[in-house]
Amino acid sequence: ADIDKVYRFRDAILAGADALGVEDKRELVELFLTRATDRDAADEPARAVPRKAFDELVEQLGADPKETSVDWIVGHFKVGEAEAIDVLGLLDYLQLTPEAEEQSVLAHLHDRLCDGATRAGVTTKEELCAWLIRAEDARTEAGGVDAAKLAPLAKNLADMVAAGVTPEGDAVPAANFWAAVAALDPELADGTEDGRARQLVESAYGD
Repeated sequence: ADIDKVYRFRDAILAGADALGVEDKRELVELFLTRATDRDAADEPARAVPRKAFDELVEQLGADPKETSVDWIVGHFKVGEAEAIDVLGLLDYLQLTPEAEEQSVLAHLHDRLCDGATRAGVTTKEELCAWLIRAEDARTEAGGVDAAKLAPLAKNLADMVAAGVTPEGDAVPAANFWAAVAALDPELADGTEDGRARQLVESAYGD
C-alpha cells in the first residue's frame, strides 16, 4: 500500500537522523535546509534542495534515494523544471517538521478525548465544552459525568456563544482542566505523548 511506502521512508529518515545525533524535528529540518538554495520564482518554494544534494543526504541517512517507492514519494515534491526538491513540503508530508508533529500529537489527544466523551455519555460539542469548563458543577458523587447537571450548562454555553457573548471567567485552572479530561480517559491525565500534548495545550492557551 502507498501509505506503507510513506511510513517506511519516514522511519528510515528518523533512524538515520538518530544515528547522526539529530535530537529533534527542528534540527532535522535544518539538516535538509543547509543544502537548500534560494529560488526567485513566485510559484515555487523560497528554498529547495538540488536533487543531487538531496540524494546524497538521503543516502547519508541510510535510505536509498533511487529505490522505486522513495523516488515515487519524492517525485511529488519536485520543483519546477530544475532537479530540485521542496524539502519543507516533503518533510511536512512525512510529519517530520515540528509543526506537523504538534498537529499529530494534538490530533491524537482530540481523538482520545472524543472517544472518552462518547463512552461517558457526552454526546455534543457543547456538552464537551461545558464539561471541560464546568466539570466541578456537573460531576456525580463518584466523579463521573452527571448528564442531568451537564445538560443545562451546555445549553447555557451554546446560547451565549450563539449570542456572541464570551462567558466570563471561562479560564479554567490547569489542574481542573486535566482532571476533567482524565475523567473521560484516565490515560489522558498528562495529555499522553509523554506529556507533549499537555505542554502544547498549556503553552498555547495557558495564562
